[in-house]
Amino acid sequence: MNKSLPHPGGRALIGTWLRQAKSIARNTRQTLLMPITFPQRRFFLLLAVGLFVPTARLWADEPAEAIAKLIEQAKQETGKIEVFGKPLNPQQNEEMSRRISAFYRTTIVTDFFSALHAEKAGSVIQNVKLGVNSGIDVFWTGATIAQLLKQNDVVAGPEWVKALGLSPTLAMSDNGVRIDDETLASVMYNTSVLEPVQVPKTYADLQKDKSLAHRIALPRTAATFIYISYGIGEDATISLARALMGPQQATLFPTYPDVRARVLSGEFAIGIGTDGIMAKRTGAPAGLAPIDPMVVVPTGAWLMKDAQHPAGGKLVVYWLTTPDGQKALNDILGISLVTTPGTELSKQAEGKTPKIVSYDYVVSAASKMLPVYNQILGIR
Repeated sequence: MNKSLPHPGGRALIGTWLRQAKSIARNTRQTLLMPITFPQRRFFLLLAVGLFVPTARLWADEPAEAIAKLIEQAKQETGKIEVFGKPLNPQQNEEMSRRISAFYRTTIVTDFFSALHAEKAGSVIQNVKLGVNSGIDVFWTGATIAQLLKQNDVVAGPEWVKALGLSPTLAMSDNGVRIDDETLASVMYNTSVLEPVQVPKTYADLQKDKSLAHRIALPRTAATFIYISYGIGEDATISLARALMGPQQATLFPTYPDVRARVLSGEFAIGIGTDGIMAKRTGAPAGLAPIDPMVVVPTGAWLMKDAQHPAGGKLVVYWLTTPDGQKALNDILGISLVTTPGTELSKQAEGKTPKIVSYDYVVSAASKMLPVYNQILGIR
């Protein structure tokens, strides 16, 4: 970090929240949907009754002051903040660093990178046991991998999350922070292959429409069906899985990106467990089926116990939950929380019932239902 740049203290954060308040005031619905922190809620209440007086110490001993302290601590840390979980190319990493730095008014350099999460988690756990530093500051992943990291005691406890003062809606377990809601239970389709009337409106349509036989691509993982079951129940999901692998003759592919690529190429009409948000921006024939309920799967950030940039890591996580951070995620990766107004995901949720799969449900359902879905899918 650059130690010479001025630190924003409370005034910069208050300025940011003032801008947020003006924006939110223009849209009452946004105020109801946006995940906001305790000090921001206090700001809105004070503003409403005419008691707000600008001051750098309005929220002393609360998150605004805690963030200011983190900025000072982060200035003593050298090198990039390593965030595992999302693959960003050099240009995207540069843009992410630029936006974070502008928010905090100090130079923050991040390195977002990724690989197979299960393999990386296993490697990290093994290395830590051998006394080798993980090389990661923040591990951004889903519930099943996070639970593995927790069980092996390689991630920090809940204190760091409490200190950030985030809304309870952003909690993942007791020591993780919800960053975005993934479309791992969604249904995408090729708009050049399917007419609007052919697009499924429910999960049941996928198993009943005989015209979709041999035209559905699936990721080779039982996790997709665990997520879907949160929205429609286990019995209906088992029936769906059996129909897809039976009469509908769905085809399995190794990864979610493989599914997306096969649908975009026109080889398959339907892909389950992915979306085409970023592809659509480039003019690709990608659509998201209006399945209701809309099941989304949170992923979150966990601070590593051996983080070499603990203060910087916390600042990155905090920023990712703010409107500025969420806008960056939407702009750069096409992801966000489903409750963040103005993003692609929130627009897809309009008129539907969003169901946000809980951390505890994934953990408990995985141990119980993975063998069932693996058997149906023929996964050994």
